Amino acid sequence: MRKIWRTAVEAVTPYEAGKPLETLMAELGLTDLVRLSANENLLGPSARAIEAVRREAASIHLYPDGGSGALRDALARQLGISPDQIVVGNGADELITLIALAAFEPDDEIVMPHPSFEPYATGANIAGARTVPSPLAGYETDLDDMRRRVTPRTKAIFLCSPHNPATTIIRRHALLAFLDALGDDSPLVVLDEAYRDFVDDPEYPDGVSLLARYPRLLVLRTFSKIAGLAGLRVGYAIASLETIDRLNRVRAPYNVNRLGARAPRDRLRAVAGELHAGPGLRPRARPRPAAARRDPRARRRRRRLPGPPSHHGRHARDQRAAAEAAGRVMAKNVAIVHHADRRTDVHMPYAPGIVVTRGRLVFLSGVTAAAVYHSHPHRDEEFDLPPTMREQAVLAMENLKKTLEAAGCGLPDLVSATRFLTDVREQDDLNRVWADYLEGHLPTTTTVEVSRLATHPRCKIEISAIAVTDDDDSHGGPDMAPYSHGGPDMAPKPPTLGPPRRSRRGPR
Repeated sequence: MRKIWRTAVEAVTPYEAGKPLETLMAELGLTDLVRLSANENLLGPSARAIEAVRREAASIHLYPDGGSGALRDALARQLGISPDQIVVGNGADELITLIALAAFEPDDEIVMPHPSFEPYATGANIAGARTVPSPLAGYETDLDDMRRRVTPRTKAIFLCSPHNPATTIIRRHALLAFLDALGDDSPLVVLDEAYRDFVDDPEYPDGVSLLARYPRLLVLRTFSKIAGLAGLRVGYAIASLETIDRLNRVRAPYNVNRLGARAPRDRLRAVAGELHAGPGLRPRARPRPAAARRDPRARRRRRRLPGPPSHHGRHARDQRAAAEAAGRVMAKNVAIVHHADRRTDVHMPYAPGIVVTRGRLVFLSGVTAAAVYHSHPHRDEEFDLPPTMREQAVLAMENLKKTLEAAGCGLPDLVSATRFLTDVREQDDLNRVWADYLEGHLPTTTTVEVSRLATHPRCKIEISAIAVTDDDDSHGGPDMAPYSHGGPDMAPKPPTLGPPRRSRRGPR
C-alpha cells in the first residue's frame, strides 16, 4: 500500500486549545469568563492599539508587507540592532516551527527542559528529530544537567526564561557560564523570553545584548503577553544575520497579516509596555508583577501548598536582613555624615550617610549622571548630560560607585535601591548597565516612573540606595567628628563625578 504520511507526523499530538470563550459562555449562561490556561492579558490592548487596527482595517483587501519591514525597522530602532537581525512570525509558535524546518534533521537531538512549552517538542517531532528532556531541579532549569545531555548530535537547546509554566528565571551569570561552556562550536541556543516584561529582577539577562558574543544564540519575544495582542499573533526572533537568513528561506511570504503588523508599530509602545494603557492604567504603565503575585502566593503559603520560589524571594530576604541590621546598628552610637558642598565635590558629593560602630548603614540619594546633586540652592550651573539612557546610566553607576567609596563601602554592599526614570520604556538600557556593574550582586531594586527629576532638567535617571557594611574602622568609630560644609580644606578632594559643568547661559 502506498505510504502517504510521514512517519514523524505520527509522533505529533495535535494541540487542543479547548472551546472558544464565546462558546463556553453561551453553554454556561455566563456573560464573562476568564481562561487561565492561555496566559492571556485580561487588561486587554490599549485604545491606541485598537485605533491602529481600526485604521488598517480599510486596507485588508491588500496583501501585507511581505517581510514586516516597517515593524522590523521599528523593532531595530528600539533594540539598537539591524533590521536584518529580526524575523517576524505569526506568533512565537510559527518561529519555533521555522527553526525546526531550517535546522533540524532526522536523528538530531534537541535538548529542552521538562516540562516546558509544548511547541518546542512539536517542532522537533515534525522534523523527525529526537527530543532530549532535562527534568527541572525543583522548579528551576537545571543548566548543569542540560549541559551534560549535549552530544555531537545535539542540534539545538531550548531555554525558557521566565520558564513556562514554572515561572522561574535563568539569571545572568548562570546563563553566561552555560553559554561559555558550550564552546565556539555550540548548538543553536533558543532563548524564549515571552514573559520577560514581567520580570523586575536585576539579575535577569537581556538576551539581545548577548547576541554579539554568542552568534549561535537566538532570542524569541512576543507581543501576545505584555502588549495584550494575543489575538493578532505577532512574535519575533532576534539572532545573527546568518540565522535570520536561514529562517527567512523557510518562512512563507505574507506570514503576518496587515492588522498584526500594524498594531505594534506605534513607536513600539507594545514592547515597552506603553500599549498596555488599558482600562484603569495610566499611559506607559505596565502591570506590577510583585503586586499581582502577592495574594496568590500568600494564599498558597497559608494553605501549605508547594510552589516555585519567587525570584523576588531573595530580594525579600535581603531586605529583611538589612532591616534587622539597621535596627541593631541604629541602637548603638551613631554619627551623621552631612551633605558636602556639591559645588566643590568635597567628601560625599550626593548623599548623607550614617556611620555606626558594629556595622554601618549608608543612605544615598540623588545619584545621577550629573557632577553634583542639582536640587541645591546653587542653580547657576548646568551640566552636559549625554542624550541616551545607556550613556546616562553608565555615568550614574560610576557616580554611585564613587559615592559609595567615599562612604567607605562599594557596590557589593548595596542592599536596596530605587531607580527613578522619566521614561520607563528605557528601562532595558538601564538594566543592561545595572547588571554589568553589579556583576551578580542582587540588591532589592524598585523602578519608579516620574514625570520629571528635580535634580536636572535633562536628567533621565536618579538613584537612591542603602548600603550596609561591617567595616568598623573606615570612619574612625563613633567618636569621630562628622563631616560638615566646611569646604575643600576639610579633607582631600575626591575625583570629580559625572560630566563637566558648563554655564547655564550656553546652548541647551
